[in-house]
Amino acid sequence: MSALVSTDWLAERLSAPDIRVVDATWFMPDSGRNARAEFETAHIPGAVHFDIDEICDETSPYPHMVPSAAKFSAKVRKLGLGDGVTVVAYDANRFCASARVWWMFRLFGHEAVVVLDGGLERWRAEGRPLEEGPARPRERHLTARQNNTLLRELDQMRANVTSRREQVVNYEVDKTISVTRGATGTVRRLSAAVVINHLPNPDAKKGPATAALPPERLEQIQALVREAIGYNGERGDSVNVVNAPFNQPKVEPVEVPWYQNPDTQDLLRSLAPQLGLLALGLLLFLGMVRPALKMMRPEPAPAEAGAASGGALPAPGGQL
Repeated sequence: MSALVSTDWLAERLSAPDIRVVDATWFMPDSGRNARAEFETAHIPGAVHFDIDEICDETSPYPHMVPSAAKFSAKVRKLGLGDGVTVVAYDANRFCASARVWWMFRLFGHEAVVVLDGGLERWRAEGRPLEEGPARPRERHLTARQNNTLLRELDQMRANVTSRREQVVNYEVDKTISVTRGATGTVRRLSAAVVINHLPNPDAKKGPATAALPPERLEQIQALVREAIGYNGERGDSVNVVNAPFNQPKVEPVEVPWYQNPDTQDLLRSLAPQLGLLALGLLLFLGMVRPALKMMRPEPAPAEAGAASGGALPAPGGQL
């Protein structure tokens, strides 16, 4: 039996006693949609809702892990899904959830399971009957035996990395990205304001540092702004060009020592060669010329000898 059946196939067998229809619709938690509420609003007649958030291993820290065979059997029997019936799964997720339900039934040994081609979207588009309200199924026993060829544990996947006995295929659900571009909007009114600084005044010594632009220059700038923004006087656009001096920070003079003044330093640098020659001449004078002059000066005559040896010196005042 093919894994897919058409809407015509299901419509012909919808009332058959061995056909059970399953709505497997499931939405992401952040989608803002409630699958059970939408099921009770509209679903294929006789369908039951298969909630993958409930029919799973709730003890696992990971979402939607496969439940045990006993739990799967207990859950689906309450939905009237059991031995001897063909399960037809559909969803409003473009096969994402119904394919999961199809695989779970086969995993637990129930081979009579198919997926409705086109899902609820095609069934509704073809104008086929729908009903509302909660499902009221009659319990039916299901013999669940897990088919271990359809499931691999983590340890088995790790071992296969080395053995390469099985082919591993990475399956990802395709996603559709749609970009909606709205109609181009209309501009109701434009307002533009431009502030222009004064120009430097060439005669700043005789007047202020800056000067206003001449009127004809302001008119040229205003015309340029109007052209740039697409000015339209009929819709009430406005353009204002203002010429005003921008505020400039006031710089306080800083007192510096005379030896750090740039003018003083420039003067010293310009006189450095002359000062160097002067210092060299002074060194030569002190080191060579002055000692030579001292050597050329005559020594003074020795003082006359006093009285003869043993004679008395004259007393002060001429007294002997």
